[in-house]
Amino acid sequence: MVNRPVSLVYVKRLHVFSLYINVNKIDTYLHLPSHYAGEYNSRMHRMMHQSQQPPPAPPPPSSSTTTKSQNPRKLNESIRPKKSNLAGQTNNGYWWDVAHVTSRLYEQEQSTNKERRLTFRRIVKICVYIIFFCVVLTSAVVSKLSLFTMINSYKTLEQPQIYIIRWQILLLIAMIIPYLLTFIHSIQLSFFCIKHSPPFILAIWIHFVEACHTLGLSLLVFRILPSMDNVSGLFILNGVCIVPSILNIFSSHRGHNQTIKTLILVTDIASVFMQLCGFFIPVILSTNAQTSSRLQWQLPLALFLISIGYWEGFVETRVISKHHLFKWFQTGIKALKKTRPKIYVTASLLKIFVLISSAIVFLPSSVDKQAYWKIFEQIPIGYSDANTRRVLGGGLFDEQEDLFRITYEVYVPLIVQILSSCICYYTGRIACKVIEIETQ
Repeated sequence: MVNRPVSLVYVKRLHVFSLYINVNKIDTYLHLPSHYAGEYNSRMHRMMHQSQQPPPAPPPPSSSTTTKSQNPRKLNESIRPKKSNLAGQTNNGYWWDVAHVTSRLYEQEQSTNKERRLTFRRIVKICVYIIFFCVVLTSAVVSKLSLFTMINSYKTLEQPQIYIIRWQILLLIAMIIPYLLTFIHSIQLSFFCIKHSPPFILAIWIHFVEACHTLGLSLLVFRILPSMDNVSGLFILNGVCIVPSILNIFSSHRGHNQTIKTLILVTDIASVFMQLCGFFIPVILSTNAQTSSRLQWQLPLALFLISIGYWEGFVETRVISKHHLFKWFQTGIKALKKTRPKIYVTASLLKIFVLISSAIVFLPSSVDKQAYWKIFEQIPIGYSDANTRRVLGGGLFDEQEDLFRITYEVYVPLIVQILSSCICYYTGRIACKVIEIETQ
């Protein structure tokens, strides 16, 4: 063991001294009082300059700092803002230590937390997608079943004529409710949100398209579906997108290579043929000649008129934008997005008028139209004519009672149809907005 030179600084009363010892390159430093610090520093500077030795080590950390080093703080505490205590002192621990803040452990912790957050978001998205899928599918199925329940009651001819008209009115109510909601919503937006007025030609076009769409729905519900069984009716309801399937051929080939474009084109053409399969239902069905001949032109007309209402989502494309007609449509769509509520204030009323008028026209020929003025009269359940006698309600009610007054079960399909249709529409709308946000 080799001892290095020892230097003593004597003070007046010899109460305090400073000793610098370097033994085996281990530095030990004893503190001087503050009023002797200047004398010690000058003396040590001269000694180090003469011996050409390195300057003494800095003072060791105080007891409070040593305690902090023995009990290190958490990583997140180092980046917290400084707070003052009651005595006005600030907490200066580690706020300046950038290396401490960006340490490897901190980065690993942040990376792990980020992966956990992403995993949690993926799980939530999957759960939300499944919930939306189940809600939309269930509500759509319930809506179709309740609609066919009312149609089956409407097409039953072995009942009083007033009952047929009442079932037709229930169907009208179920179909008018969405138009009334659209009218109320459009009135609200027109007064408080929309300032621009729509172009006149665009407004005329929208009214024409909506009138054709409503006329096709009325023809389908009051004339075509009552003429066939429920299975064939469900099959026909899957073929109401003829115009969108044709326009989709021109709108789905962007941003792909030649192979993908060819495959998409083949599938689009196949979808058009699948939509057109509904036209052959009257040929396949085993109906009488009069009904079959009537359906051969009414069914294609109804499906085509219904599909016109979905033109807006398939016209705005790049491939067909060179044609002046489609350029006008694309310009009209941009204007329609800004002025839609003002157009649909009158368009919704027009749809209600067309629906009621066409329903009266499409009433079965065996029903007297003068019976509309007797819908509130007391009509007994018992039904009889020259050949048959039948009591509605399965014999559970008195045949002299009115079925629509003694039980509320006849209104259950209407209530279920309205609720399920609203749930299906608004849930599907939210799902489309979620997908649109995710794709942006």
